[in-house]
Parts: sequence; structure tokens; C-alpha cells
Amino acid sequence: DLRARLQLREKELMETRQAYAELQTQYAAEQQTLLKRVSQLENDLPGHTAQSAEAHATRFPPWMGFKK
Repeated sequence: DLRARLQLREKELMETRQAYAELQTQYAAEQQTLLKRVSQLENDLPGHTAQSAEAHATRFPPWMGFKK
């Protein structure tokens, strides 16, 4: 009985380790993707993009403006 419980626990531990390894791999891939995106955004900072042009063209109501 003790050997059966030990084997069951070892099997559960191995499954947990495999799941953890898969999570680590997924996390590393996501982190690489995010780092690439940050790098891309940093490279685009000096330029004038369509999004920044749209942001500058946005008109806000007078009550949201700064007082002179």
C-alpha cells in the first residue's frame, strides 16, 4: 500500500513538473514577444505615426482645456 501511494505521488510530481516546464516555456516566449514589441515602439518614438497625428487632431470640449 505504501509503495502504491509513493508511486502515485511520484507520478503526480512528474506531471506537476512537466506542467511547470510548459508554463516556463510559454512565459519565456511571451516575454520575448513583449521585449520585441517594446523595442519596436522605442524605435518608432522619434517618427510621426498616424496614431500620434490622430491624437493631436483630437478636439476636446472647452471645459477640459487649461485655463489661461
